Order: sequence, then structure tokens, then C-alpha cells
Amino acid sequence: DILRQKIDGLRLDEVDNGADHKAEIAVLQARLQAIKDEPVQASTTWTRETTISRRAAWNAWVKANRPTTLMVRKQEQSQGYTVDDLRAAIKAHNL
Repeated sequence: DILRQKIDGLRLDEVDNGADHKAEIAVLQARLQAIKDEPVQASTTWTRETTISRRAAWNAWVKANRPTTLMVRKQEQSQGYTVDDLRAAIKAHNL
């Protein structure tokens, strides 16, 4: 989550101030991808039922809002889990 916040901040700085953070963003995105690619242990994921419920709620929210990146971050904070958490659980449960 910290890496995402840094990436979002750098992107905002690019938009607001015309700064060039492409190289730094690429490094942070690579680190984030490496974390995403780590295998998920089933013992650290939600139950299958919880995953199905959260997936349905997330999909409904996305369809209703057509969210921007900032909206997604706010929704993640309000729900208490991230899209990456959801994806990892979906992957762990083969959904």
C-alpha cells in the first residue's frame, strides 16, 4: 500500500507540476509487481465465501462508479482491503 501511495504521489506531482518521475515510478511498479507475484499461502487468505462476497461487492462498486485511481484508493481504505488482497484471495481459491 505504501508503494502505491508513493506511485500515486509521483503521478500527481507529474500532473500538477510537470515533474518527470517515470524512472522512479517504473522502479516502484517493478517492486510492486514482484510483491504481487509472490505465491499466496492459503492459510493467509480469506475463506472462499468471504472472497466470493468481497469480489461481488467490489465488482458492483466498480460498475456503479467507474472509478479513478484515487477513488479506488479511497474505497480500498474504507473497505479495509485492497484490490491486490482481493486478487490474491481469488487466485488462492481458484475463482
